[in-house]
Amino acid sequence: MKFLVQYGPATAGLIIALIFVLLQRNKRVELPKQVRLLTVLSQLVATSFYIIAYATRSWPGWQLPLPIPSDPDGHLYYQAFVHMLPLSLTIVVLVFLILPIPTAGPPGSAALAPRGFQTFTSRRWITTPGVLILGSTLIAFIAGLASSPDEQGRYVAYFLRASEVSGAGTGIYGWWFSVPSLLLMGGLVVVAFLGVSVISRPALASDTEADSKMRTIRIRNILTVCSGGLLLHLATVFSSLAGTSALKAWFNTGDQTFTYAASFSSLGQVLRAGALTCLVLGLACWWAVLVSALTAKSSTINQTVAP
Repeated sequence: MKFLVQYGPATAGLIIALIFVLLQRNKRVELPKQVRLLTVLSQLVATSFYIIAYATRSWPGWQLPLPIPSDPDGHLYYQAFVHMLPLSLTIVVLVFLILPIPTAGPPGSAALAPRGFQTFTSRRWITTPGVLILGSTLIAFIAGLASSPDEQGRYVAYFLRASEVSGAGTGIYGWWFSVPSLLLMGGLVVVAFLGVSVISRPALASDTEADSKMRTIRIRNILTVCSGGLLLHLATVFSSLAGTSALKAWFNTGDQTFTYAASFSSLGQVLRAGALTCLVLGLACWWAVLVSALTAKSSTINQTVAP
């Protein structure tokens, strides 16, 4: 049972990734050796760190040692760390996926002019992280508007008033959590856009077909890593909101007891299922990039342009 709780989602994500890569086995994947090395190392470190962090917080006991204050507010900083971890890891991985930057060959051929942003990818691959960003932003604003300040003025509380003299309160993914996450999402978008741009724009090498395939794979890896990080972030948000939805308050009039629940209490099970689904799919995206890079063949692209 402990293994299923801690490592079940990661195992399920790995199985999905292996099936996906197996179905793509007829499409030969080739990457330069340096690109493969940077992709494997960065994605392996990020995926392993996230799995360990999730395992340590999903089962009572040892927790990942973090430089977080041990004061009464330490749990708030830990929750902020949980929300921001997948986005931070994604940005770090994206930096390594951009390297090395393709170099353009000598100028002088119109056919080898710099390419556009969508030359090596399709709208479908761009739409997925775009929808996830919009969804994450919308949820952040809705939860932020529903949050209330605590004693220190931090928007992390959700109050349910049963009457003027009774009620209940709990934590919520409020502005204190969502604003840093929104800033990280903005940074993720900037880094991803720059990565896709710098890989797409240099002129193609003399072996245009191989160079085009290589750039397509690199850009697809960038977008897949982005989608995975956003899904993992949504998993933490849905899990937090599921906990908030369980809040209830009672009001006793003497003759009758009234029960009040959060306005979105009926979504509790949906939010929990959504959190687990996003967790598994997010890890599947990261696993897919890692497995694909591990099984890819090393290639050497001749950067000399054809006359």
